[in-house]
Amino acid sequence: MAIGGDDAPAAILARVLAGDLAPTDTHPAIMRALQSDQVDLVTRQRALVAATHDCRRLIDSPAATASLIARIIAVAPDLSDPDAILRCLINLVTGYGMTEADIEPVVDAVASCLPGTAYGHIALRFIDVCVKADMITQGAVERVVVALCQAAAMSDSHEPWRIFRAILSGRHCARCGAILMRQLSQAAVTPAVRRGAIFFVGMAVWGSQRIDPDRLALPFLDVLDALLIVLTDRSVRADIAIIGEISASTRRLIRKFGTEITAVEWDAIIDILSIVAEHVDASVAVETAVRESLTAMRTCNVQSDSYFAMLERMHRLLDRDNLEILLHAIMAQIYPSNPVWFERLAQLMRLFFVDRSRPEALRLSAFSFAVQLFHRYQTLLADDILRGALLPYLSEPFTSDDSYDVQIVVIKSIGQIASSGYCGSVKDLVDVLGCAANIECIAAEVPRILEAIFRAKLQDPHFEDCLYTFSALLDLVNHCLPDVRQRVCEAIGKISCDSHGRVSMADSAHSRYLFISREIDDASASMVLHIERAWTALVNVLDAEADAQVFFAALDNFNIVSLVDVDRLVSLLSDCLRAESLTVRFGTGVCPGRFVNVGLRLLVQLLAFIDRLSPVCLRAVITCLTVLLQNRYHLEDIAYSESVETCFHGLTICAMSCPALLVPHLSKVVAVLSSATSLSEAAVWATLECLYVFATFLDIIDSEALAVVAENTARVLSALIQILETVNARPAITHLAQRCTSLWFIKLDRHGRGVNYRALGTVLSNLAQRSSNACCLQDFMHRYSSTNDAPEFHMLTLPDRLEEITHRTLAQKIWAGDNAIVSVEILTSSTARVTVRRPASVNSTWIVHFSQGGSSFVPSSSVVDILQSSTNPWRSGQFCNEHLGSYEHSHHSGPSDRRHDAICPGTVLSCLPEFVIDQAGLLVHGQVVGDNLLTCLSVDETLEGSLSMLDQMPCQDTMKFGVIYVGYDQTNEVEILGNTSGSPLYERFLRSLGRFIPLRGSSCYSGGLDRTSDDDGCVALIWNDCLTRICFHVATLMPNYPEQFPHGENKKRHIGNDYVNIVYSDNCDAVYEINTIPSQLNFVNIVVRPVGNLFFRIDLIMKNDVLKSGFTRYCRFAPFATLAATVRHLALHAQITCCNLQAKRSGSDCVSNWQSRLQQIQRIKERHTI
Repeated sequence: MAIGGDDAPAAILARVLAGDLAPTDTHPAIMRALQSDQVDLVTRQRALVAATHDCRRLIDSPAATASLIARIIAVAPDLSDPDAILRCLINLVTGYGMTEADIEPVVDAVASCLPGTAYGHIALRFIDVCVKADMITQGAVERVVVALCQAAAMSDSHEPWRIFRAILSGRHCARCGAILMRQLSQAAVTPAVRRGAIFFVGMAVWGSQRIDPDRLALPFLDVLDALLIVLTDRSVRADIAIIGEISASTRRLIRKFGTEITAVEWDAIIDILSIVAEHVDASVAVETAVRESLTAMRTCNVQSDSYFAMLERMHRLLDRDNLEILLHAIMAQIYPSNPVWFERLAQLMRLFFVDRSRPEALRLSAFSFAVQLFHRYQTLLADDILRGALLPYLSEPFTSDDSYDVQIVVIKSIGQIASSGYCGSVKDLVDVLGCAANIECIAAEVPRILEAIFRAKLQDPHFEDCLYTFSALLDLVNHCLPDVRQRVCEAIGKISCDSHGRVSMADSAHSRYLFISREIDDASASMVLHIERAWTALVNVLDAEADAQVFFAALDNFNIVSLVDVDRLVSLLSDCLRAESLTVRFGTGVCPGRFVNVGLRLLVQLLAFIDRLSPVCLRAVITCLTVLLQNRYHLEDIAYSESVETCFHGLTICAMSCPALLVPHLSKVVAVLSSATSLSEAAVWATLECLYVFATFLDIIDSEALAVVAENTARVLSALIQILETVNARPAITHLAQRCTSLWFIKLDRHGRGVNYRALGTVLSNLAQRSSNACCLQDFMHRYSSTNDAPEFHMLTLPDRLEEITHRTLAQKIWAGDNAIVSVEILTSSTARVTVRRPASVNSTWIVHFSQGGSSFVPSSSVVDILQSSTNPWRSGQFCNEHLGSYEHSHHSGPSDRRHDAICPGTVLSCLPEFVIDQAGLLVHGQVVGDNLLTCLSVDETLEGSLSMLDQMPCQDTMKFGVIYVGYDQTNEVEILGNTSGSPLYERFLRSLGRFIPLRGSSCYSGGLDRTSDDDGCVALIWNDCLTRICFHVATLMPNYPEQFPHGENKKRHIGNDYVNIVYSDNCDAVYEINTIPSQLNFVNIVVRPVGNLFFRIDLIMKNDVLKSGFTRYCRFAPFATLAATVRHLALHAQITCCNLQAKRSGSDCVSNWQSRLQQIQRIKERHTI
């Protein structure tokens, strides 16, 4: 049924809701009914939805419908069915073909109701549909934008921004930007709209979904200026929500475009942050945004004078965490080329530090920042920070509970500044530190800071600062706190000097301006560092310190580089090592063994001053060392072996300078040697070294002391034989034990002591093992015990009558034993010449006279009878190629105390009549044996050749060592080998090392040097004793051939093939490396360095193979008087180790010359026996 014009509105709407209208019934009456106030609002809303969604299109005019909906929304903002209205609106846009002009009223109505309504989200969806359909007119844009701003401010949803971004993507982008800027600048804009505008501007201009800046046409600076205008409005500054939005927007800008922001833009940003920071207490969001903004500024290149203005406004308002971020941001972005920055920053530092009203925690951050800032710009800021901040803080007492932490930070900050090269007044700084030493919690840091200042000022021409700091450091050695005293000791221990007396600290270069006093007698006294004051302070600590840790700190850091009260120090150490004074002094908690490891090494080091020690002090040292040999002090086996090794190093030094003082303690040394099986090989080696050196210097002791030595000889030799019998002993140790035994035997006999040589021979004959070493030693003792001759070799000078006789031989027989070859030549009917070739001596020859006459034919079985029937020998001597002089005396008494006169003046009876048979090796246990010990040989040309080869083998051990001089600042091979001379002290060292002989035509052992020309130099340096011949390959004695051998190859072919090199280095600042002169040999380098004019340091630099062999590796200290002997013995014993090492590599045994001669004798017997 059609609707009539007179029908009531309620009836019309009822029929619309009932759906009983035909499509043709749609007319304006329905519109009038929907607009009528006679019908309730709910009914009209329901009818409107039914009319707009009816498929019969009950409403012909969409524009009128839109206007109607707008009117309904305007008068009734609380819709009863929001979803239905939304569907109605969307249907109008999408289903009725409406234009943007038609929909504009609806858009305006919806936009006005977006914020603050129950269906705001429905309205947003409608606006979203309109935007997507591009149904927003230019006139409606502003209303939509304002509405969206208000919606964004009142909701945490990002839906408004999404819709707004869709608008910006369309044709109204520039218009939107202008509208936003207007919302920021107009005073009449509501706070909600302004907040939303701030949000949209930030998101559009520098947000995560930034709009094309060319289309938006909003430069950063314009936006920042607009934000500043907003912040100047008092009403806005009271609105924390707007402040929070601005801070969040600024944070987005810095995070995303911080590296692209210009200086002018930074000024605006800093102004914004400065204002915003005033509200951090009112909002957590604002505080978070400011903190994150400052954090982001760390990576930006902020160059703005406003930076410091912002700090000055913010530093009182931020807590500790925020301030740390702020200061780090400034630290990262400070612009060093502008001096004004540093003036402003220094002023700001004083604001931070001096005002004690600020919380302590806040000031901690400031201190930390000041130190970091100094490390970056120390030349411009050090004095300002130190004077204006840190030092004033130490000048007043602390009051807060957190003062301990603050004090620690302050003192450590000062230490870092001082160690980096403080340029201000050192005197003021040191004085303040002296006051700080009275503050208990930071006092321990003061010595470290003083050490840092001293180290930094060593290279400063104004050395007065260094001296002042040094005195202040020493003043703390009597501080009441043990930690302070301990660190003073540690700082003193780092002071050292080079050979020129230049002072240095550990790991730092030597000073060019400050010297040890002993080195610069002609220099100004102000340039002298009286380092002896430091050592005196350490001695006082060792003498009176009651704290164990301080005591050991002084002991560990005693670095002797200057004269000191050596007697007092040595006495202190000796007393501590010998007695139980440590336990009495420090209690049972301190183990004496800990002191042994450190104090013993220092005591041995002090023996470098042995020529300055009094006899009483020396006796105390030797007593102390020998007591330590027997007292383990609860040390483990390894530690005890190390202490034994160190003790014997000290005793070796004493044996060189004062062997007589060592005599009363000889029995204790022998006792240690007797227990060698429980010691390490290094300890056994050190023991043998000591006995060897002691025997070498027996010549300088008096007869009374020598008598005591003779009484202990049997025990010494028995202990040495025990080592020879040790099956598992290292060959090098066995070799050294053999040499030591031989040397003892020779030295005692030369002094005419009554030693029972036959008894010793019996002991040797009962050796458990029949090794070649033992056989050679037995042979040597048999030979030497039956002669008055010296171990040196003499030319035989015979009267003319005997010379004629010895040239005629009527008959000859040759016999071979296990270790001797005896030949008898009949010269006349009553005379014969007897020659004995043995392993341990050159040929011994006698001309004997038969008391009952003889025969021209000597049967092979009558050699014993021939020798027994002979009377006193007419002449004796040793035929060899060396002429080393003869005895001065013409008379000599043998071991039997029988006196024998020489045939002619100037000669000596070498063979006593009762020992002729023994000398020939025909006695066993003192009994004469028959010819079964001897085998007759076939005399022919082959035998003569074999005997000639045997005669050419020297019975002394031959060794060759390289000697190298390293000048100042020389580090490479070419420079070192190119030296042709050295320092005066080096030349003195060479002269004490041996004697010079002309090289051309010499018959001495030359170690391979050319003796036919001067290609290897004109002179050679040699040394020999009764057992050894040494030739030194001295690089400075060899000529340079720069054209033929530019790298010193002529020198290296000798020195590079030596096992051991002696390196005298005046380049004390550099470490001599093992490969400085590359070689496959050169296993050991003995590096000698002068320590001023006091003593010499001897370091052993070895290749790994030698290190593993157990050879001693500890450095030694020696005065010049014993330097050559120390180095020579070290080189000799190192050579023994290296020879055994090389032999082991080749799968053979290292044999001495005695053993080589023994092997040749045994080969002759085997090949030529009849």
